[in-house]
Amino acid sequence: MTAITRQDLEQVSAADGGWRVSIYLPTHVAGEQNQQASVRYKNLLRDARQRLLARGMAEEDADRLLAAASRVAEDASFWRTPAKGAAILIDATGVRTWPLPTQCPEVATAGTTFYIVPLIATFNVQAAYFLLAVSQKRARLMRCANDELVEVAVAGLPETGIESLGYDEPEERSQTHTASPGLPGKQSLVFHGQGGAADAAKKELVEYLRRVDRAVAAAMENDDLPLIFAGVDYLFPIYKEVNTASRLFASHLSGSPDYASSQTLAERARVLLAEAREGRTDADIDRYWKNASGGKTEKRAEQIVRDSQAGVVDMLFIDPSLPLWGRFDPLTGDVRVDGERRLDSDSLINTAAVNVVRRGGSVATTATGYVPGGGAMAAILRFSAEVPAGA
Repeated sequence: MTAITRQDLEQVSAADGGWRVSIYLPTHVAGEQNQQASVRYKNLLRDARQRLLARGMAEEDADRLLAAASRVAEDASFWRTPAKGAAILIDATGVRTWPLPTQCPEVATAGTTFYIVPLIATFNVQAAYFLLAVSQKRARLMRCANDELVEVAVAGLPETGIESLGYDEPEERSQTHTASPGLPGKQSLVFHGQGGAADAAKKELVEYLRRVDRAVAAAMENDDLPLIFAGVDYLFPIYKEVNTASRLFASHLSGSPDYASSQTLAERARVLLAEAREGRTDADIDRYWKNASGGKTEKRAEQIVRDSQAGVVDMLFIDPSLPLWGRFDPLTGDVRVDGERRLDSDSLINTAAVNVVRRGGSVATTATGYVPGGGAMAAILRFSAEVPAGA
């Protein structure tokens, strides 16, 4: 299952140009046959067509736009994908599809921007990363997308492990012992020997890890996923020193990866990522309240939409379950909030999210009731300034 990247979000948030249709639906619903998901998809296509017509699109143009998307309904392999949800984005250039690892509400939208809130929610919780396992036997790079850990062929990666340098794991080598800085289970290597011999041994290990880093950095050059290191404790601080990949995770999976299955490594990495994600969310919410007294936050939905258009929003908090239907006119700054969804309604939290992604900001998705201020969205601003309507 392909992971969603920041680059994907930036591409689907690109500047408006023509009509865009977004369809999301849960798949593999309990008690439902595969073909029933494709039937629900066809119904959503009809709903999207109605919304295009309500916006003034000619019938023949709407049919032409949706023609390629109609063929997705007959793609049996797509509906057999072991995913819990599906995203289908349609514009004049073609159709993009994503199997999603989590179920999403059933919705069809039509307008001049894609509906990307479910993609952002998936991006924020997905277990997608690279895992570098360095051990006695070998160094290997694996990529994980939603719990599927697959080894990656990496040009230039050393074919042997650290045992080729004459090292054993600390607990297995009589010429080394572990030094604990006061934390249980944390080990560091103490080099023995007379002067130059110990220095030469350490330099050899550092050079080995540099070779690993060069190969891994080249393999990850066009990818923005984090890198998690797996190995015995004494290796990680040395690897951090030589690492040139800015996305190296601050914590590592301790212990020799030779004694853990791919499934075990994936489970441990998922826990590590979840803990870090919770910590970041708490820290971001704390930052919101610290900035509130200085006028650098906003919780009024209409004003957040205007601020996002002006590039003032640094971080946006949204509740994906509250789409907040309405319309925004970027020329006048007028914001219409609809009590109930209309055929020509847009999601205002999506409008704000698209603007924030375009302008390099961050979007945090929270559970209902956890958006600062208790609304559908809130924002930390880059500077204190209220953008008026028509600005």
